[in-house]
Amino acid sequence: MKRLSWVVLCVCIASPLAAQEREDRLLLPWDQMHAIINEVSGERALQAVLEMVPYPRVRPRAEYEGRFRESEVMARLAREYGFSNVEIEVFPSPQRLWQATRAELWLVAPRPSKIADFRDVAVSIASGSETGDVTAELVDVGAGGRPEDYAGKDVKGKVVLGWASSQQLQRLGVFERGAVGVLSYNPIHPEDDIDQIGSQSISASAPQGRTAGFGWSLAPRHGRDLARRLAQGEKLTIRSIVQAESFPGRMETVHAVIPGDGSSDQELAVSGHLYEGYLKQGANDDASGCAMTLEMGRALIRLVADGKLPKPKRTIHFLWVPEISGTAAWLQKHGDTTKKIVADLNFDMEGLALARHGSIWTM
Repeated sequence: MKRLSWVVLCVCIASPLAAQEREDRLLLPWDQMHAIINEVSGERALQAVLEMVPYPRVRPRAEYEGRFRESEVMARLAREYGFSNVEIEVFPSPQRLWQATRAELWLVAPRPSKIADFRDVAVSIASGSETGDVTAELVDVGAGGRPEDYAGKDVKGKVVLGWASSQQLQRLGVFERGAVGVLSYNPIHPEDDIDQIGSQSISASAPQGRTAGFGWSLAPRHGRDLARRLAQGEKLTIRSIVQAESFPGRMETVHAVIPGDGSSDQELAVSGHLYEGYLKQGANDDASGCAMTLEMGRALIRLVADGKLPKPKRTIHFLWVPEISGTAAWLQKHGDTTKKIVADLNFDMEGLALARHGSIWTM
């Protein structure tokens, strides 16, 4: 009991000192910190994510011919929250945009069963896949990312199964050895995410005399099961049905501003990528980064309006863009503004479970 009393006493003495140390380390006074804590809302950020990417959906033609859903949502919410100069800007891109209108993968022998349908999982079909209805034998090439993986295996006119990326399988299996398509089970963490289907693409441009073929992404569990059956001597026949269309290439960026108080010529940028390709629509990568920065801006605007925070000295530009290429396109177009920007705080994958994935958050 006496020992416990000493522990409690030490804690009581140390607590004010620890609190003082924490307070001294803050960049803002405690009243401003409390105002921020009471205003910012993780729920609002989550709601923005759900409005942008409610589920991994198939984009309708109207989005390729007009504006993408994510851009419209971010621009609308930014205007509602009081951001200034909100604008969706479009930049040309040499790469055409690809979208399937039908895509199914079947095991037709020895017993018919559907393996995948892009209406169920939009990223199961690799972007760039050719339109076609192809039935062929399945061949396991192990990893399939090295020429030696194909030694002694006849893949011409057949479908290649491997755990290399779909692009590696296409290059080595389709372009160099005449396969008609590829099945890839290639997630980032195959042991932790054994049922995850990763977003992949293949080249739509084939060497002379070859076709691009098709590509499908499988979960590791499913890919390994097919490999096991082949190893046991089963002959598996695959049917791939793909109908796809393409559209002129373009990039969309959303830009919004919180004006500074005019006391500084310097400006800041806060960014997150809305798009990593247009087939993949990730709640974490990266709708979470965009939603979080939107909420940061909303809270700042509200607290300034309520007199709880001073107006920022520097004008803040919010950029929600296609990853890397969108930032470069916007900065190049707006050269006069770019010269004033002294830093860009980029928030990527803020919905990541840091402890689970062994990651860190640093600034």
